[in-house]
Amino acid sequence: MPTVEIPGGCHGERLIPHIVDAYAHSNPERAYALVPLYLDGRMEYRTITMRDLSNAVNRAAWWLKENLGQSTDFETLAYMGPADIRYGIFFIAAIKVGYKFLVPSARNSVSGNVSLFAACQCKKIVCGNDIVKRLGALESQILGLQHFVVEELEDLLSSESPNFPYNKTHAEAVKDPVLICHTSGSTGAPKPIVLPNGAFSVIDNQRKLSKIEGRQNMDYSLFDLDGNYFVNTFPGFHVGGMVAMAALPIYYNTAIVMVPHDQPANGQLLAQVLSRVIARAIFSPPTVIEELLETTDGSNKLAKLDFIMYGGGPLSPMAGQSISESTLCVSVIGSTECGIIPARVPPKEAWNYFEFHPEYKAEMVHIADDIYELTIPNPPQMAWIHTIYHTFPDVEVWHTNDHYKQHPENRKLFTFRGRGDDVIVLSNGEKFQPVTAESVVQSHPDVDGALVVGTGRFQPVLIIEPRTHPDDPERFINSIWPAVEAANKESAAHGRIFKGKVLLTSPEKPFVRTSKGTIIRARSAALYEGEVEELFAEAAKNPDIRALSQEEVQSFDALRKAVGQYIRPVIPDLSPDSDGDVEDFFSFGLDSVRTLELSNGLRALLRPHVTSNHLTAISSRLIYAYPSIETLSRQLCKLLPSQDLESTDNTSSERSTRMAAMLERYADDLPKRSPLLPENKDVSLVHVYDHGQGLCIALTGSTGSLGSQLLCALLADRRIGSVVCLNRAYDGQQRTLQRLGELRTTIDMSKVEFYKVDFESIKLGLQEDTYHALLARVDVIVHNAWRVDFNQALQSFEPQIRGVRHLIDWAANSGRRPRLSFVSSISSVAQWSDSYPNKQEIPESSLTEVDYNVALPMGYGESKHVAERLLAIAADVARITVDVLRLGQVAGPISPNAGSWNRSEWFPALIETSKSTNRIPDRLPEVNWVPVDVLAGIIVDLLHHEHGGCKTFNLLNPHTRPWEELTSTIQRNIGGNVVPFKAWIHDLQSVDSSDPSEVKSKPALKILDWFVGLEQSMSSGRSQPSFRTVNGIEASRVMAELQPVSYAWMEHWLKSLPLES
Repeated sequence: MPTVEIPGGCHGERLIPHIVDAYAHSNPERAYALVPLYLDGRMEYRTITMRDLSNAVNRAAWWLKENLGQSTDFETLAYMGPADIRYGIFFIAAIKVGYKFLVPSARNSVSGNVSLFAACQCKKIVCGNDIVKRLGALESQILGLQHFVVEELEDLLSSESPNFPYNKTHAEAVKDPVLICHTSGSTGAPKPIVLPNGAFSVIDNQRKLSKIEGRQNMDYSLFDLDGNYFVNTFPGFHVGGMVAMAALPIYYNTAIVMVPHDQPANGQLLAQVLSRVIARAIFSPPTVIEELLETTDGSNKLAKLDFIMYGGGPLSPMAGQSISESTLCVSVIGSTECGIIPARVPPKEAWNYFEFHPEYKAEMVHIADDIYELTIPNPPQMAWIHTIYHTFPDVEVWHTNDHYKQHPENRKLFTFRGRGDDVIVLSNGEKFQPVTAESVVQSHPDVDGALVVGTGRFQPVLIIEPRTHPDDPERFINSIWPAVEAANKESAAHGRIFKGKVLLTSPEKPFVRTSKGTIIRARSAALYEGEVEELFAEAAKNPDIRALSQEEVQSFDALRKAVGQYIRPVIPDLSPDSDGDVEDFFSFGLDSVRTLELSNGLRALLRPHVTSNHLTAISSRLIYAYPSIETLSRQLCKLLPSQDLESTDNTSSERSTRMAAMLERYADDLPKRSPLLPENKDVSLVHVYDHGQGLCIALTGSTGSLGSQLLCALLADRRIGSVVCLNRAYDGQQRTLQRLGELRTTIDMSKVEFYKVDFESIKLGLQEDTYHALLARVDVIVHNAWRVDFNQALQSFEPQIRGVRHLIDWAANSGRRPRLSFVSSISSVAQWSDSYPNKQEIPESSLTEVDYNVALPMGYGESKHVAERLLAIAADVARITVDVLRLGQVAGPISPNAGSWNRSEWFPALIETSKSTNRIPDRLPEVNWVPVDVLAGIIVDLLHHEHGGCKTFNLLNPHTRPWEELTSTIQRNIGGNVVPFKAWIHDLQSVDSSDPSEVKSKPALKILDWFVGLEQSMSSGRSQPSFRTVNGIEASRVMAELQPVSYAWMEHWLKSLPLES
């Protein structure tokens, strides 16, 4: 084949730095990338040309040389940063400066990185600014490790740089090591794989593989797109991400589109990118493709593409079939060691099969039946197209350990069946090694063999071969379940076995074994394909839970054990011993969707043993109220025959006792007064103004909807000199800036500082000097950080109460006597009329003398109530100034370009559900909502209102509007019919809440119990209490001028919600 002269040399003989520099001179305006940049608070895509890339590479190379020095022996340099094109820029720059470039996965554990860095002899990290805080643990374990913070992408691209010379020829540099990627570590510590320049030349050479007329090759040459764009969602630390950024748009006539890196790549994000950019292809992990397919218009977006190329895991059969009907669905298979294996595009009906290119000379070695292993002979003459020759030149034949099944008719086609080394690859790309778990189960005396399967599934299945086949399979599984629990302790979280995902072999189909008795995995798994398929098909229709036996409900201890056996695989991080019986489910990450699944499963467990009336009591609400194995089992026990259903109620006396006990724990040893203050001396805020310093405000929770609006309002106030943002998350600054960018507002960020805090720790987990510096500066603490979950019990909110106590300690021990403004909720008093039926107006006063049961009977409201009481006591005992800001319904913003209502809240959930069902509830409580941007202005007004002690403000709209007056506006915007609220709820109760697609389209299912309680309250005939709002009206001009919710506001909220069509 004749060579073709192009920038950088001939195909297959070009070095990446040479190609970039050549294009910068011969075709400088050629597009290299479209990248999302935030300009003036708005995200815009910017075209990066070859001239821009060359300048950025040169600037980075000079920076590396100045800060790290020129490497003469290919020293290892690690890079860890945001998922943007700096991965590609610094990789090419590192080649010029003589380093080999290590890209550790962001998902590695610290121990995994310690092992990886040791294997690579790496002592230097180049990183983004947001990564620095995460390096502490790594630096503490690797002696002499240094980090260097790189420029922001905008700065790298901002100016020209002189060329950094790279004068090696391809022949001289083909073996130079330039990139280190690593294996996933699914079978042990991450294993580094060194890629030399020659490995990249193979990508350039794939265009040379012969083609058959009318068919396309399935390799990277598909990206010769005549200069058009492809969208990449692989991260830079993945070999696919490095190929996408540093090879495809340089070797081939295409340009890369990067997705925004401020959140993990997902289908919704990809859909947004495809709506803004005309692209012809996608290069992505399969899970992102599957998520895109589920979005509005996702199928149509995919149909407009030339192809999608995915790798790193299997694509679900349903998604692959759907995509292949409208566009080319290309799977690339290979590994870090051998690159991708070139193939030819198979017939559409065989989209998930491979026809490996004959010129690649791969060999399929027969294993058994129709199962083959892919192997790669590795002679020197295949170096032009074999990556494996460049990574392992001394290996004569590379055994991929990948097993394939041959097509029943077309013998050239093979489909991937799994890893020969037993690694299971789930449908989301997660991998795990099941052998250890299998051996633990197999150690049970009644078990002859155990096999975990699940490649291509969303969760694994355990197949057990009993020594003696039992008459009662359910009893047998119960008897060996402790061994499965022990195996789960040894497994990755995604590899743990659920009780409903266990099969027993039949005597007619024993496992296939070698002469030594070892189970032959692929052949044995094939015997039970039908049973596994049936297991998942049945699970889609019914909860895959076996009902408890009579013995398991004979006593509380038996029931607790059975409930624990069901729950522990669902929440695998619970302690395996008796300590786990009292641990709070929600502290281990149980979410609302899994809570729904859990309640469905518990009903299935107990269905034969309880009446239908009692069965309805087993709901999400019961789990939220009793979130531990111990407490939940006690309540379930009371539902059994001869027990009293009323005893499961969350009674008023029980509530009062729990709330009082929690208050006592944190009010017991409050500080009496600050030793730094003279007797009877308080510091006035006016004193600060007189010195022209401006107030210093500490704001917690700046990343949320109200928090970001509050930050904007604070920074816009000339009386405020600085704002200190205290957030729990490491990426609090990034998330806050992202929110501000969405608000499209211009603010002076020079007045803001960010600190990562732990509210549960004394001194908030801050360094001693930092904590005392804040004590000496801060004038007002606005505590806006709180867990928003209307389902969980009071005990789940104890960390928040502890955080309030630590802020009280701050205020009491500071010489500035800062005011503590607590963002509370009307849920702390919303059941006022039950305790005080003759007092229909809820006052603006502290709660020290009122009944605990005025709080709504849910953990969120009870926790806010306890916090209010604690603050009122602290104001008296510790002589601090306290504002209690009771918020009512905080609505979406009404200012132009201020964003939309948070979709996770109840009103957007109601609207999205109503659009899905075409039914709108006819009544809700009167609308006294306050838009979030208006509320921020009210709170800032209140910070300047002088008072002493504890003062309460009910921050609701003083002017109400009936819900019924707004339904026509809703109907006009989303369609549907107005129906009785009870009928609307009944529709939801008939939906299968275990179906993820139903929960997604009808998000009100996640808080259905809350809507049920609201409807019952409205139907009880009790009048709804009103709220006194005088304090807020007198202290805030913004609140005094607030108008009722208008039709225009409602229209604005509906149109700003990203509703599914």
